[in-house]
Amino acid sequence: MDKLKLFPILLADPIQDYNKNKSHFYIFNSKNNRGYKLDGFAANLCHRFNGIKSLEQVIKEFEVEMKLQSNYFNEEIDVLLTDLQNNSLIEFHNSPQTLKES
Repeated sequence: MDKLKLFPILLADPIQDYNKNKSHFYIFNSKNNRGYKLDGFAANLCHRFNGIKSLEQVIKEFEVEMKLQSNYFNEEIDVLLTDLQNNSLIEFHNSPQTLKES
């Protein structure tokens, strides 16, 4: 199945950096003690992985909001998603997920 049609959701919680810079944060999954540092565009993109929109929708909206040409970061996004999957920090669902109340 095409990954763009799937619904990504972060399995990790964002931990804001000590300097409160919103374009830089660290995500951490306490269940497996895995983490990942995100900066700039990657941080902005990952904030959108809530399982409600497909990866394709998330990327298109991100490109419009950031005023990027279409498919500008395809290779970088693929590397990011692979790293997140390899560290068990993201999973993909076949249908939209409902946000869980915490």
